[in-house]
Amino acid sequence: INNEFAQSGFSPSGTEVRIGMGDLPAVEIPAGYGKVRLCGIIDRTDTCVIDGRTYLRVVDYKTGKKRFSLEKVGKGLDMQMLMYLFACCAADRTGNTYPAGVLYMPAYPPEVDSDGGDGDEYIELTAEKSIRKSGLVLADPDVIRAMERDGGGVFIPVKLNRDGTVSARGTSAKTLEEFDRLKDELTERISDMGKKLIS
Repeated sequence: INNEFAQSGFSPSGTEVRIGMGDLPAVEIPAGYGKVRLCGIIDRTDTCVIDGRTYLRVVDYKTGKKRFSLEKVGKGLDMQMLMYLFACCAADRTGNTYPAGVLYMPAYPPEVDSDGGDGDEYIELTAEKSIRKSGLVLADPDVIRAMERDGGGVFIPVKLNRDGTVSARGTSAKTLEEFDRLKDELTERISDMGKKLIS
């Protein structure tokens, strides 16, 4: 964490941020004759101001080996982190907060088999890979450089190509328009779930 923040333009803006329980309003989604009210606690939020815009990312600490999967999100699973992100952005009444991404951060110590390679450098590189975050980030080179100065993909699940374009688009990175569509899709899915529960 220290190594990451030492080179990052993002800094923590909140820890244990409560949605619907004090810090931010609950997310309320119409569901036919009723509504779904989403509450929860965000482990950590980080923000960075770039060209006058505030970019926000949500970080969730995981003690298991959980990986972010857009495929699961598409099936109605693991929607929590994205809904937290959208709730934080919507809470800014000025409309100047934009999604930078969601990241699962491993909270377990890395395990490295010292027989698998030679020397300290191998151990350090293998440990770094095992604690790399998984998630979804904004496909914007400036935002990615703010998360990781050289865009090398050591701390985040994407990296920048030599020409400055974003590598791994579609799996770990989405444009702002794609984030907006994802928000609409998740809201509709949760609304449908609520309607089914009510019926």
